[in-house]
Amino acid sequence: MQAKNEEMEQTKIHYEELATAVRAQAAQNITSLEKKADLQKRSLQEQHAKHVALLEEEMKLKQKASDALLQETRHEAKNTLKQQKDAHEKELASMEAEYTAKLNEANNNIKTLEKELNALQKNNDDLQTKYNAASEVSSTDILM
Repeated sequence: MQAKNEEMEQTKIHYEELATAVRAQAAQNITSLEKKADLQKRSLQEQHAKHVALLEEEMKLKQKASDALLQETRHEAKNTLKQQKDAHEKELASMEAEYTAKLNEANNNIKTLEKELNALQKNNDDLQTKYNAASEVSSTDILM
């Protein structure tokens, strides 16, 4: 029985040694896994920081592109407004030239009509003088 007790004691010691070895291996495995997890965590943090930096750079580039597009649009709008203004000024100058031409024509027509009126008045005066002279001659003829 003593041999059996010793054998059981030996088995118990053997199992305790195995359990201690398993615990030590498990502790080593846990430590190794914690180190790997820590490295992965740092790697993910670095990747995240790089990703955030890239996103920020992308946003800056998009803002620059947007600003450039806005500036280009403003420039195009300014050019369009200038072209419209130039076209309106050209049209206004054309209308002014047409108005001036019509005004000159009207003034020339007025001068022509004034000359015709003067000629008609002179003709009327000549006729009136002839009529008066004829009336005097007729009156003198009648008196005689």
